[in-house]
Amino acid sequence: MQGQVGKCGSSCLVERKKGQISFEFLAHIADGVSRSANICRALLALLLVGPEVSLAESVPPKPQLKIEEPVFDFGTVVQGTTVTHEFAIKNLGDGELDIQRVAPACGCTAATVDGNSLAPGQQGRVRVELDTADFSGEKIKLVRLFTNDPENPSSTITIKGVIQQNVTIDPMRAYFGELSRGAGQGWEPKEISIKPKAGSGITIDEVKSLSDYIKLDVLQKKPDAWRIKVGIKDSVPLGEFRERLVVNLRDSNGAFSLNIPVFAVVRGALKLSPPTLSVGVIDGTAPIERFVKLDNGGAQGVSVTSIDSNSEAVKADLRVVEAGKRFVVHVSVDPSKVSRDLRAAITIATNKKDEPPLVLNVYGVLPPK
Repeated sequence: MQGQVGKCGSSCLVERKKGQISFEFLAHIADGVSRSANICRALLALLLVGPEVSLAESVPPKPQLKIEEPVFDFGTVVQGTTVTHEFAIKNLGDGELDIQRVAPACGCTAATVDGNSLAPGQQGRVRVELDTADFSGEKIKLVRLFTNDPENPSSTITIKGVIQQNVTIDPMRAYFGELSRGAGQGWEPKEISIKPKAGSGITIDEVKSLSDYIKLDVLQKKPDAWRIKVGIKDSVPLGEFRERLVVNLRDSNGAFSLNIPVFAVVRGALKLSPPTLSVGVIDGTAPIERFVKLDNGGAQGVSVTSIDSNSEAVKADLRVVEAGKRFVVHVSVDPSKVSRDLRAAITIATNKKDEPPLVLNVYGVLPPK
C-alpha cells in the first residue's frame, strides 16, 4: 500500500513504504530514547539524594548533659557539720536541656538546681547540702539527676568524706522495737549518756524532744556530760514511730547539733496469731478448717462485735476461751466455691474505739490442671 501515512507521538508523521522505514523515523526514535534516559537519570538522582536531605532536615536537636566533676570528697569534718558543695553542669548538645527532677538518696541530703533548663552551651550548678548530725565514719551519699538527655536520662553526683565523732552518745539511738499497746513489757524508758570528747572544747547546751509522744527526763546535767531517760507515751498512734531528740552543742566555731533517733513499731492490744492464714492446696470437696488465736494484751477486757468475710467461699466464727482476753477464730473454706487461687480477708471488729478492726488475710491455691 503506497503512500500510507501514520501518526508518531502527537506531532510527527512517518512515511512508511512497503518493507521500509524512513531515515527520519529512525532519527526521531533515537532522539526520544536519549531524552528518556536523561529523565530517568535525573529521577534516579533525586531518589538517591532526596531521602538523605529529608532525613538530615528532620533530625531534632538533642541536649547533652555534662557534669564537670561528678564526685566531691569533703575530706574529714566534725559530726554535726553541714557540708555544702556546688556541682557544675553544662549542656553540650544543640537542644534545650530540661532538668526534670533532682533526687537525693536520703533525707539527710538536700539538693537544688539554679534553673530548670539550660540552653545549648549554657552552664548551671547543682547545690548539695549534707547534714552530718546522724553520721560518723566514712560516708558516701548520692544525688540523681533526671533530664531529657536522650543518651543519658539519669545521671549521678556523689558527695563523700569522713565524719569525725567528737561527742560520744551511748547508745546512739533509742530503739524500742515492737510495742503492744496496753502491755507493760517493752515500754520501759531507755537511758542515754552524752559526753563530748576530752579536749575538744565542746559543751552541751540542751537536749530537747521534737515530739509530744516522747517522755524526756534529765538524770544528770553537766556542761561536759549529760545522762537522760527516754520513753514513749502510751497515747502514741499505732504504726511505725520515727522521731528524734536534738542535742544542741557549742565549740569554738559556734553552735551545732546532733540527733538521737527514737524508733518503735506500735501495735494494738489485740493480736492475731498467725497474722495471716494459708490453707495450702484447695482440693477435694470437704471443708478446710483452720483456727487462729486472738489475744488481748491490754488491761481492759474486749468484746468482738462482728466478723465478716469478703468471700463466699470463706466463713468465720468466734469461740471464747477467756472472756475479754482470749479467743479463737474458726475459719472454714468451701472448696466447691473456689474457682481460682484464694485471696480473701476476714474483718474482725471490736468495741475498742482506739483501735481499727483487725484484718485476717486468707490464702490458698488450686491444684495444677
